[in-house]
Amino acid sequence: ECTCMPGFEGPRGGPCSACPAGSFHDAETGNCVECGAYTFSGEASTTCHACPGNSSSPPGSGSARECTCMPGFEGPRGGPCSACPAGSFHDAETGNCVECGAYTFSGEASTTCHACPGNSSSPPGSGSARECTCMPG
Repeated sequence: ECTCMPGFEGPRGGPCSACPAGSFHDAETGNCVECGAYTFSGEASTTCHACPGNSSSPPGSGSARECTCMPGFEGPRGGPCSACPAGSFHDAETGNCVECGAYTFSGEASTTCHACPGNSSSPPGSGSARECTCMPG
């Protein structure tokens, strides 16, 4: 009896239909199975592909464009994603790295800027607490 080709599912003898984007054909069960988080697949796939480094996607993602940079990283949908440099933070609304303001600092791949200790200041874009210096007085 005929069976469906890899990437397709259906009863023995047909008809067969392509596994939808966001799923893959499981050779053991013969069924289409949803791709997990951090992966994606196109239509009629036999495997799910990992999102590029430092990016993630929800379960059932149908293309690399559904992979978005993780907090602390920036880049286009589908990657590549680069760490926000020290002295900046990842703005969740825009998806971009933004320079820390005066009196604050951050390390690489940060999602927030940290305030300098009391009675100290730092210039904008400071990358560590060592850049916070005591104020006069």
